[in-house]
Amino acid sequence: MACQLFSNEWVEQFSKELKKGPSFERKQAVDDHYWQWIDKCKGKMDIRLALVLTEQNSLDRYAYFDLKKGELVHSHLGTEEERSSADFVLGGSKDDWFEIINGKRELTQNLMYRKLRLLQGNLHAFFRGIYFFVELLRAGIRVPTAFETA
Repeated sequence: MACQLFSNEWVEQFSKELKKGPSFERKQAVDDHYWQWIDKCKGKMDIRLALVLTEQNSLDRYAYFDLKKGELVHSHLGTEEERSSADFVLGGSKDDWFEIINGKRELTQNLMYRKLRLLQGNLHAFFRGIYFFVELLRAGIRVPTAFETA
């Protein structure tokens, strides 16, 4: 069953997928050096990541993910008031999230086309860890997601 985008259930399922990590098929499809780089990068990832669903006519929705050494230790739906506690904030509209989760392009293409934008955080640090973030998102977007119709 699909979870409503940025609902408590979606954040819970997203978190479960993060803890599972990359799928077996993904691990087999990509060179071992890539995964070695990801593992090395993880050691530096003591961060709070916020994902944001930006809304035009209402309040934005926030999901927070606390990572220690690249592993998820806590997640929750939060508020804009918590945003300053995040090291990195990635956000997009409902259409952007739909494209990322269900669209025809690969996740890395969607990031290059700015379907998710870095709204807060050190740009250089983000891009030094870009493939860590890509794999984190790739795991999370495996969650079957429903989109509200307005």
